[in-house]
Amino acid sequence: MTQQGILLSAFCNVKATTPEEIEQLKETNKQLKTICQNIRAIGNNINQIAKYANQCAGINPSDVLTTQKHIRTLNKEVTELWQYSRYVIQRLQGTPH
Repeated sequence: MTQQGILLSAFCNVKATTPEEIEQLKETNKQLKTICQNIRAIGNNINQIAKYANQCAGINPSDVLTTQKHIRTLNKEVTELWQYSRYVIQRLQGTPH
């Protein structure tokens, strides 16, 4: 099972019934959002490095493309987790405590 699958499974099996547990989920949600923002910043930095490398012919373009692919995959997985955590929080807040 992938790391994403494990985390999604964990979220699916969470039964938060207290305000404290909901607050913990909210904190996790904020952390995931920050991770998404950082991944985008890393991707931008890689693009800048690639542009410079192409001008100076110092880096293999296929290495840059591979790195960009991994960054996009990571960003997609973290974004999905972040969106799912938001969904869980909304569902839990709509239920009586």
